[in-house]
Amino acid sequence: MGANQSFYTVIQTSLDEKKLSLFELSKLSNIPEGSLRRVVERGAGSSATAGRHAAPYVRGILLKIAPHLGLDGNDLWTFYQSEHETHVSGPRDALPINRYALKIEKRWPWIAGAAIAGLIVLYILVNGARLLGTPTLAVEYPPDDSIVVADPHIVIRGTLADGDAVFINTEPVELRDDGSWSAEYTVEPGLTTFDIKATRFLGKEAHVTRQVIYEKSATTTGR
Repeated sequence: MGANQSFYTVIQTSLDEKKLSLFELSKLSNIPEGSLRRVVERGAGSSATAGRHAAPYVRGILLKIAPHLGLDGNDLWTFYQSEHETHVSGPRDALPINRYALKIEKRWPWIAGAAIAGLIVLYILVNGARLLGTPTLAVEYPPDDSIVVADPHIVIRGTLADGDAVFINTEPVELRDDGSWSAEYTVEPGLTTFDIKATRFLGKEAHVTRQVIYEKSATTTGR
């Protein structure tokens, strides 16, 4: 910015060098063309617009257009101040809004919340039979509530329908794709109780209790 150049000359020279019109600069900076013209007219010495806009208003425009003109925004603002008087801003001063700029619609959080809630309700309705209710737990061995065995090695086995998991004495048991399950145990002489539990997501639980009495001389009652 030469000493003999005016603010208007600097702007116009930069526009010419960049091969830009005010309309094109308006598009690039997202500032209405009319607002740009008023700032440039002030540089040309127009007294009609000299006191209309506060310093932050003009400074904001200059900082936004400077990069597109290959100029330093702060230097351009300082140069502008050296030629013009600016008044202190008030609560009503603000940068102009370009009505041609694309506007981003607000997304209300409650819309997303309602959509999520709707999907949850739909999922429960479609999968209610699987998620709710009581699982069907069948214990194939031991076949009775209480049995006597002569072999300490036993295999507790059974099937599960409409359930998600099986536990024996709180320990999880592997559930196969066909719903069958089994677990091996070695019992001590005397009475051993097995609490077999099946669970269902969002549903109830099913419980079956089996007692195994191990007697070394006994004849196994079932297997």
